[in-house]
Amino acid sequence: MGGSDLFGILRCAQDDSKGEDSTAEATAQAEDSMAQSIDLTAQANDSMAEADDLMARADARRERARQLRDRGFLRLLFLVGYVLVWG
Repeated sequence: MGGSDLFGILRCAQDDSKGEDSTAEATAQAEDSMAQSIDLTAQANDSMAEADDLMARADARRERARQLRDRGFLRLLFLVGYVLVWG
């Protein structure tokens, strides 16, 4: 439910002409809306945590690739120097 639905429910709850039954129904609907909101917030938090984990793993992989690239370049540089000096 959207925010406008919640406000509509609350307005309905304040309307004295509808009596206690409609107030109780509006209260129950508002509680359901709040429960849904809490569930969606928990799902969003879980998704954010998962995204953070994936980003951390991607950063670690990029760092590892950079280290391997640097190490490969140093080995190539050493090999060229070796060939030039002793080859």
